[in-house]
Amino acid sequence: MNMSVTQFVQAPAIVTGSRSLWHEIIDTVIEEPRRTAADEIAEYLARHQHDLSPTLRIELERRHVCV
Repeated sequence: MNMSVTQFVQAPAIVTGSRSLWHEIIDTVIEEPRRTAADEIAEYLARHQHDLSPTLRIELERRHVCV
C-alpha cells in the first residue's frame, strides 16, 4: 500500500483557537473602527435634523452636536 507523504504531513500554521494567525491579522486590518454611541447619535441627528423642532435644532447646533 503506497501512501503519499502529504497524507502524513500537516501544513504548518500558527493557530489561535480555531483560526489561523493570518486570518486574525487580515480580519483586524480589514475591520472598520469600532463605532461609539456618540457616533451613532451624531449620525442619527444628521439624518433626522429636519424632523426636529427649530428650537431643538438650534440648541444642538449651538452645542456643536449636529451641523
